Amino acid sequence: MRSRTDILKMNSAAIAAAILICLSLPGCVVGPHYHKGSAPTPAAPNYKESPVNFQDAEGWKVASPQDAMLRGNWWEIFQQPELNDLEQQLNINNQNIKVYFENFLAARAQIREARAQYYPTVSVGAGVTRS
Repeated sequence: MRSRTDILKMNSAAIAAAILICLSLPGCVVGPHYHKGSAPTPAAPNYKESPVNFQDAEGWKVASPQDAMLRGNWWEIFQQPELNDLEQQLNINNQNIKVYFENFLAARAQIREARAQYYPTVSVGAGVTRS
C-alpha cells in the first residue's frame, strides 16, 4: 500500500504534467487564415517577343528555323578542303584518345587488383556439426 505522501507526490506530478501540456499547446497554433493578396495584371501582355510587336518594332524579326540545314558535317558549309581534312584528323585522333584512355583505366584496374593482396581479408562462414 502506498502512503499518503506518495499519492500526493504522484498527484502533484500529474498536475504539473497537465499544466505543462496546457502551457505548451498555444505554441501549436498555426495562425490566422491566409488571404491571397491581389496583384495588378495588365489587360493584354506587351512583351517584346510577342508576334504583334515583332511586326511593328524595328530591329526585331520573327525566328525562322532552318530545319533543312546540313546537320552532320556542318563545316562543309564553308567549302574549304583544308578544314575538311583537319576535321577528319580530329575524328581519328578522338578515337585514339578514347582507346588510350580505356587502356589507362584497364591498367589502373590491374594495379588495384595486384595491390589488393596487401590488404587483410575478412570472411564469414556458418557451419553445423552433430556428434
